[in-house]
Amino acid sequence: MDPSGFKGVEKRLELHFSGGGSNLRQLFDSKFLEQVFPHGTADSTVENPFFDSYVVSMSESEARLFVYPSKIIIKTCGTDQICESIRQFKDRAQENGLTPSVCGYTQGFFTLRPSESFPHNSFDKEVASLKEMVPSSFCKKEEVIMPSNMPLSMPSHSLGVWIACDQNHNIAVQNTPDGIYTIQVCMIQLDSVLAKNFGHKSFHKLRDELRGNDPNWHLVRNLTPSPCRFSTRGIRGDGKLMIDVTQEVRSYGYASFECVGSIEDVVQMLKMVVHVFDPATMSVSTTCINSKASTEVMKNAVENIGLICRSCSEDKSTAVMFQTFSARHGD
Repeated sequence: MDPSGFKGVEKRLELHFSGGGSNLRQLFDSKFLEQVFPHGTADSTVENPFFDSYVVSMSESEARLFVYPSKIIIKTCGTDQICESIRQFKDRAQENGLTPSVCGYTQGFFTLRPSESFPHNSFDKEVASLKEMVPSSFCKKEEVIMPSNMPLSMPSHSLGVWIACDQNHNIAVQNTPDGIYTIQVCMIQLDSVLAKNFGHKSFHKLRDELRGNDPNWHLVRNLTPSPCRFSTRGIRGDGKLMIDVTQEVRSYGYASFECVGSIEDVVQMLKMVVHVFDPATMSVSTTCINSKASTEVMKNAVENIGLICRSCSEDKSTAVMFQTFSARHGD
């Protein structure tokens, strides 16, 4: 295990609320977040008329949060037990007349070396914590592990998905609005020079490309303690993107990327980040109502820039499609 804290896992928690007149943006401010994460500091805030974005820095990791009027998204690495934080968010909201309506959790895995230690809390343990904390009114629940079926000679990827909601919501529909796509990308075996430059030249290149296509994009870069050396958040209207680069001692081996938008938006940004990092192996999870239709779109977009699709699996109950890609020389 490298001393950088690299653990090969991404965790994402999304919690929706309904009822009442309170606004989560007023309830979940930086002061409250530092109570939820007592060893952390909310040291970077970006906001627009649609949502607030925070970075909470801790001794060995960081959490990225997006707070909307009626939902919150938390993303972090495997060193944190983010599911344990849901109780404080839920209690704070309920004290102000809001009720949890949907909870979604994903945990993405990849393994580079057999010597890697397992991440802090397995998917099963995190889901068990969630089941104890969500309201009893959450009568609809879906849980699935989506494997990559990659060749044994290549790094393995998998994605765990758990979603629950009350009887007034449909899991697949609530997980993503019609016409809106959420993609979560895990890139490993990066080009070391390109990845290192992301903290300098490549960041500015990506920012200029995004603003060239749409001047409303606002990007913020954070140079953070290990394990996440470089972190970038972008906001444009109610859309967002996140990029995190984790440094290992010998190389810059890992980057994650997430964005939300139309199919045209997410494909364009996916091409940009692949060009920036040139990964040898990559997984893409797409959440959308018509996930089957997006399969070929994502496949064609990535294969046109030098990677080949190795596997694809779809779960209709959660509206999630999971694909893996690798360099063509791995054939």
